[in-house]
Amino acid sequence: MGIIIRESFNQSAIRIGIAFLSAIAVIFIYPLDKGLYGLITYVINTAALLMPFILLGVTQASLKFFPYNIETRKKRKAFFRLLVSILVISIVGFVLLFIPFKKALLQLSKNPSENYEYYLGYIGVAAILFALIEFLVKYISNYKIVSLPVALQSAYKIFNPIVFLGIYLNVISIERGIQIIIASLLLSLIALSIITLNQLNKDLDIEEEIEESSFKKKDFYSFYFWAFASAAGSVLALRIDGIMIPTFTDFESNGEYSLAIFISTVVTIPISAVVGIAHPILSEAWKENNQAEIKKVYFKGSENLLFIGVAMLIANLLLLDLLPLFLPVWEAYEIVKNLVFILGVGRLFDMASGVNGVIIQYSPWFRMNTVYIIILVAVNVFLNYWLIQELGLIGAAIATAISLTLFNILKTELIYRRLKLQPITGKMVLFSLSFLLLALSIFQLKHYVGAALALTLNIALSLIFLMLWLYKYDIAQETKESIEKIVRNIVKKVRAD
Repeated sequence: MGIIIRESFNQSAIRIGIAFLSAIAVIFIYPLDKGLYGLITYVINTAALLMPFILLGVTQASLKFFPYNIETRKKRKAFFRLLVSILVISIVGFVLLFIPFKKALLQLSKNPSENYEYYLGYIGVAAILFALIEFLVKYISNYKIVSLPVALQSAYKIFNPIVFLGIYLNVISIERGIQIIIASLLLSLIALSIITLNQLNKDLDIEEEIEESSFKKKDFYSFYFWAFASAAGSVLALRIDGIMIPTFTDFESNGEYSLAIFISTVVTIPISAVVGIAHPILSEAWKENNQAEIKKVYFKGSENLLFIGVAMLIANLLLLDLLPLFLPVWEAYEIVKNLVFILGVGRLFDMASGVNGVIIQYSPWFRMNTVYIIILVAVNVFLNYWLIQELGLIGAAIATAISLTLFNILKTELIYRRLKLQPITGKMVLFSLSFLLLALSIFQLKHYVGAALALTLNIALSLIFLMLWLYKYDIAQETKESIEKIVRNIVKKVRAD
């Protein structure tokens, strides 16, 4: 578990650092022109949505079957060539199918902007680069290297605010800005390729003698197909709003929703780090049928992740009350707070559920992931199509939150039925319900005492709430110990100075 903690910490630090830079842009830069921000996120989000249809399960297969191809450098290279050949075929198929996809999307579109059609071509290129980068990041994680690849994968996010400002100030055109973002993806791909080649040419330190491989091509392709269906369905089930909002509304609405998506996604930084490093650990644990290791990874940090997620969501809601007091441009973004809360609640249950999806993915019943996702695709597409037209952006947020919650309920129930394991405790349920009461104050108090005083009172109430649960009700022991350790180190450093 040491490598999980170390790599998760490093990865979280990287994600938080990039998220901090992005947050500065979200607060001070992107609200200057929500239409422009909506256009940029339309290109990036739609490309990310198409990415699984290029990967077709190859990343999951590389993680599951890597332990069977680890003995020699020759075997690792042969396995990597197999993965690359599948990916090349997938890219060719994607290019051939992209043209009819464009036509179908244009027929459905109600977006009045001419840019909606023009930048679809750039979306195709970006989708291919996203797919290649994702493939290499996941493959490199087999060598227990996660932090640096994640940093390279996220590097393009640093260019986004620079490009936005360049376009907003008429220094560069929109087209040139999109080209710069695509160039940054290409640079990340080159750097990841170099890391991959270095790892392929290294001799691994294998402490234990490995048994004869039971890897069969039939097993590989069977898993590959189901993993593709699972990955593609997961994106459609949980991220379809990213393409349906700009299709059925306009880029300004997409800009508002994208701001809410970014802010609510900050809540998931800790679980994203844990999931990233848990993939190779759980793949190996299932190969060796190590139930104790699976249980340890599943239970590790569930309460802590929920507590941290709630604390981050509270901070986001308070921040959205603070910004209009100092930045008048944020007065026009009142809806973002509502969206952040709805999306955040859905993500909290995802955090409380831990790594349930990863456990199922490498288990003997991995096909159930796909079955659940097919159900969710139908539910989420229907809910988005209906609720966006009925409730606008609020409808999209509700549809996504319902889908995310339902997805985790199904996965948690499956693991409990098969392994008799589930990470959610009664204490976590009470903590969540008490958080909803605090959220009621955060939303309603300003209508009775004014915005500035309400913010002050809500900050005080939030601190009391978090400290009570942390120190009196012991909701997250590891988090409390980490905080105390950081405080001790700060005090020791101050005294030393």
